[in-house]
Amino acid sequence: MTRGRPAYVETISDLGIFWNGGSTCSVDKSIYSEEYREFRELLKRLRKEAGIRQIDMAEVLGVPQSFVSKYESGERRLDVIETARIARALGVDLGYVIGRLGIDGMAS
Repeated sequence: MTRGRPAYVETISDLGIFWNGGSTCSVDKSIYSEEYREFRELLKRLRKEAGIRQIDMAEVLGVPQSFVSKYESGERRLDVIETARIARALGVDLGYVIGRLGIDGMAS
């Protein structure tokens, strides 16, 4: 540990987490990261495999069809609550979705 900074700080920048020199850090929330692209593609693939159209997904979620289109295309970032609702609508567990991402250090 160097001057109050955890030893792992140099390596977590690969995950989009950046140390600000104080007692907190920030997380890169880019919709353009490779991990987020894989996440979007996974949700889209699961929807299609379930035979659900965007308009039908939107109806189940109680949102406009454009909401589904935007999160699948990367125009809109999802939060964890929205992701859980989408997983439920797809008939899968949120843990299943996360496990399918294949991010190093996460359960698969």
